[in-house]
Amino acid sequence: MGVRTAAVVLFCLMTVLAARAQRRAEDCGQPSDVVFVLDTSSSIWAKDFKLHVRTFVRDVIQGLQVGPGSRQTRVAVVTFSTRFNLEFPLNRYLNKTRLLMEVMKIDTKGGNTNTHLALKFVDDYVFKTRSGSRPNVPHVVIVLTDGVSREAEDTREAARNLRNNGATIFAIGVGQKQNVSQLNDMASRPVAAHVFEVTDFRALADIKDLLVDKTCQVSTTTQMTITTTTQPPIARCISQPFDIFFVLDSSSSIWKMDFENKVLGFVGDVINLFDVGRDRTRFGVITFSNEAHLAFGLNSFVNKDKLLKAVNPRTVEYRSGITNTADALEMAGEQLNIEGRPRVEQVVILMTDGQSRDPGSTVAEAQKLRRQGVRVVALGVGESVDEQELQGVTGDNEVVKVGDFTSLLNHTRQLASRACGVRDITTTTTTERPQGDSSSDQCNLGRADVVFAYDWSALGTRAVSYLSATLRELFTVLGARGVDVRISMMSSRVCSGERGVPLSYIDEFSKYTRRSPRSRVASALKTVRLSDFTSANGHRTGAKRVVVMVLDDTSPAVLRQVAKEAAVLRRVGVELFAITSGSSDQERQLIRGFAAPSWYSRVIDVASLDFTDVGFMSEEIARYLCGDVREF
Repeated sequence: MGVRTAAVVLFCLMTVLAARAQRRAEDCGQPSDVVFVLDTSSSIWAKDFKLHVRTFVRDVIQGLQVGPGSRQTRVAVVTFSTRFNLEFPLNRYLNKTRLLMEVMKIDTKGGNTNTHLALKFVDDYVFKTRSGSRPNVPHVVIVLTDGVSREAEDTREAARNLRNNGATIFAIGVGQKQNVSQLNDMASRPVAAHVFEVTDFRALADIKDLLVDKTCQVSTTTQMTITTTTQPPIARCISQPFDIFFVLDSSSSIWKMDFENKVLGFVGDVINLFDVGRDRTRFGVITFSNEAHLAFGLNSFVNKDKLLKAVNPRTVEYRSGITNTADALEMAGEQLNIEGRPRVEQVVILMTDGQSRDPGSTVAEAQKLRRQGVRVVALGVGESVDEQELQGVTGDNEVVKVGDFTSLLNHTRQLASRACGVRDITTTTTTERPQGDSSSDQCNLGRADVVFAYDWSALGTRAVSYLSATLRELFTVLGARGVDVRISMMSSRVCSGERGVPLSYIDEFSKYTRRSPRSRVASALKTVRLSDFTSANGHRTGAKRVVVMVLDDTSPAVLRQVAKEAAVLRRVGVELFAITSGSSDQERQLIRGFAAPSWYSRVIDVASLDFTDVGFMSEEIARYLCGDVREF
């Protein structure tokens, strides 16, 4: 066989396999929340993990219908060895291509096999609304291990609690050291349908299709007994056809992650409340930043399933740039003139988080739409929204205001009712929080002054910007839990006149626009010790003193310097926490030393020190500061 013939055969084979995976994903049409719990202990060779475990997880995900819509699947990954690590939660990667890329970056950690810690974490945190879990879809856990759990009884209890709370558990044992009895204890019943045993890591490829099929069977047959938050249909939205355009702000003021996950997820959930069809309601999407872009028109997707699949970051792209709202409203009017049906109500839903570049032109284009008989509804997100401009856009009475992107999903019914012209829906929506969700619980932090010490030169401007945004969100998260907190950012100063952000409340904190100086964390800690917890820097007498170290450089030499300064701070009563990107055993031992005595509940692992998911990171930091994470 010639080289060219072999290449053609290989291409055809890849095409067939890709088409088969796509058909399987389409067949798996019901949504689920799937969590992979992966053993990364020392018994697993790094080569086996990279070549076989990651590939296995990737191939299983390929067979699932992943996306931001309410009828699509979400995936999280938790790894475990001596302790667990959340690689990413359910609401982090709702784009399948990006999700698959992140899966292939997961690495081994080394250490013992503490399976029980990972299972308890999945139950306590991953399957919660704040982590992207949905109470009205099946919860699936896929545990993959090659050895014996260190705490067999604790593992049995953690798995039983997960199952009792509605999760279906598949247990996969690899190799000769697997303990079949422990696999049976973890798995759902009947055991024969939920336990997989393979001889080695290469053999994982032989069970991936079967696991996809079984996961899909859970999605289509499991009846969840938890109260659903899915809203009942709004009669007028079902009984009457509409032509509706979403006009979505994708300018630089919106984080790309928020746009791709929360905005597009919200759009999908609103669409789900309508009866979509060629002769029923049709939807189009326009995005805008510097210019307006037509993502798809009213005639592009007239089948609801295909429409929901189209609401993804590849089709509805994030652009960044300025906020040229006027051009987008003009485009919406032009498209409605081209595609709109006579005697069918036409609606434009404008969604933005700030003031437009030219408010006068924006209001004028909206007025033109209204004169044509188009109902204009505006959704403003955050504190930077110009409500007066939005009232001018809608004609005073069709503005929905939302505090942040995380709160969007609580307003789907309210926005849909406005789009349908229904005015008797309450303007505030409350949802019952699932039992055990501690985001509104009392926080043990109390009255506290918290300093974040970091190294600007290692983190870089972009990471520091996201860290700053995370801390602004942290004010909101801790405030909701009753904490009276001031927060400071400190990086030691090398240039005359430069200083960090002093201990501040949210209003003052948000005003600081400084050029971060270059430093080392040890130097920053010394600065904290000498000057930060003083009245001149905003410290309050009697407030708990807390320091969170962002450890970008975890080499032993650097950590020993940090440990010396940390020890001095501990001796004077300062509580210490550390944020790391995951370290070697030697590095982790040093970190434990200065985060003691409760190192487990004080060391926060953040993959690659990636703070881009501001909402998730603020919740995660709050979990540790408030004492939600405890030794087991």
